Amino acid sequence: MSPGRIVTGLLLAAAPAAAQLSPGPLSQPHARLEGTANCLKCHQTGEGVAAAKCLDCHRALRARIAAGRGLHAGAAFRARCESCHIEHYGRKFRLIDWGKEGQTRFDHRRTGYALQGAHARQACRACHRPAFVRGRQALAAGGANLQRTFLGLSPACLACHRDEHRGQVAANGCLSCHTMAGWRPPAKFDHAQTDFPLTGRHQAVACASCHPAKADALAADPDRKFLVFAGVAHQSCASCHRDPHQGRFGATCAQCHSTAGWRQGARAAFDHGRTGFPLTGRHRAVACGSCHKGRDRAGAVVFGRMAHARCTDCHRDPHAGRFGTTCTQCHSTANPWRQASVGRDFDHDKTRFPLRGGHRRVACDACHRPGQPRRGLKFERCADCHRDPHAGQFAARSGGAACEGCHRVEGFSPSTFTAAAHQSSQFPLEGAHRAVPCIACHREVAVRELPAAVLERLPAGERRSSARVVQFRFASTACAACHGDPHQGQFARASPPLGCPQCHAPESWRRVAFDHDRHSRFKLVGAHRDLACGACHRTETRDGKPFVRFKPLPVTCEGCHGGETRRGG
Repeated sequence: MSPGRIVTGLLLAAAPAAAQLSPGPLSQPHARLEGTANCLKCHQTGEGVAAAKCLDCHRALRARIAAGRGLHAGAAFRARCESCHIEHYGRKFRLIDWGKEGQTRFDHRRTGYALQGAHARQACRACHRPAFVRGRQALAAGGANLQRTFLGLSPACLACHRDEHRGQVAANGCLSCHTMAGWRPPAKFDHAQTDFPLTGRHQAVACASCHPAKADALAADPDRKFLVFAGVAHQSCASCHRDPHQGRFGATCAQCHSTAGWRQGARAAFDHGRTGFPLTGRHRAVACGSCHKGRDRAGAVVFGRMAHARCTDCHRDPHAGRFGTTCTQCHSTANPWRQASVGRDFDHDKTRFPLRGGHRRVACDACHRPGQPRRGLKFERCADCHRDPHAGQFAARSGGAACEGCHRVEGFSPSTFTAAAHQSSQFPLEGAHRAVPCIACHREVAVRELPAAVLERLPAGERRSSARVVQFRFASTACAACHGDPHQGQFARASPPLGCPQCHAPESWRRVAFDHDRHSRFKLVGAHRDLACGACHRTETRDGKPFVRFKPLPVTCEGCHGGETRRGG
């Protein structure tokens, strides 16, 4: 006998016996089917649960499946209802198996409506609730429980959301302005696609400034307001803006103003050249209100006749009349006040200080500083304007610290001091010194490191300065002052003392001209003349530094040869 027949036989047996074979009590929604008499309303003999029998009760779902709509229209869902809806686990058991991920991780794309943006963050029942279900009566008649069903929602925005625009825009056009990410701001809205494109300062105006809020008298909440978008007057500027000229210039505001700004836009269209004062140069950038300050009793700006024959009608004379009233002899409207006279209108050659070289590029106020008199400036010496970059190192030289002896007005660098001029200094360049770069000797040092003879001429505050200057004055020009003493003082006590030039030539340190017979206590005789210097004068180390030992050395035979002389004798 087949298993299906056995089950059928048992189901037809007495109730107590059948109850012993039941898998368990039904859930609350199916509680009315409890009992052996109702088993075949869900089960097919020999086949288990039959999807067709489920749809006999769930008629609303059957209609959706037949129409090919929704999650259950897929073949996998039509075949086995029990794969997701499991029964006989008791009255409190939920009939939907959402899988291992649970209800919150359900892939909503399988329903044909993918959740995007803010929708993806909503709880399921925030949308699947009776208030949003469409065709409630038909669904209820088809066996759907409106409190529990996931059927009946529409993908249209207004199916769930209130029409914030109250029909002013197309009901199905929400996504033409808004996105799923959020209602505000309307990221896709482009005002340029309307009959009033926003330009200039209009782009920064808040929407509510032009689109006022209006109370919805038909809404359940009468205080609920919405912005008016349709029917807003915008044919002329006066539709939104008050005319501060009270009609004296007509209604065409654009002839003087633009959306770039009420005050700034005037110059773009208004031709000031038609007045008695054409705007030139920097005057073009001056705000209208800087000159047109007067207002009539009604508060309108007065553009009537204004004094403008002379610069001083508007501008204060910073020279207090010392140069007369004809400002244009030095200045023009083409450039800023301070730079206008340089090399253009004002001829500085007429003064006692003609501008030459780099001085031509100096801004006027670099010398003629604000608040100081234009006349009577000292300029006899460079130091009247320029600080001494050499910290007084040349103050004691013949002729004083005249900068022009080494520098030109065309530029401080390069210096005009040449190698030939160096031959007239206290240290003429000879031999290898001629090939040494200037900066090898004339390095930057702190002011406080200069020789005492230089520091004593400086003010007390500058003597301890750490400011860096190029050194030109040295405490000594002796060889050791720059090169040090490689002999570590061996010749310092010679009588008479020996200087470096007595042995070494300026062309090369290794070029030695030492006369052993004249300058030492040991005359070279016989075989001694053929010995290399290093045979007697050997390298030693003192304080970690190597040097060649020249003195003191023994001058007796035994001092160098020891007992060899006796053995030889």
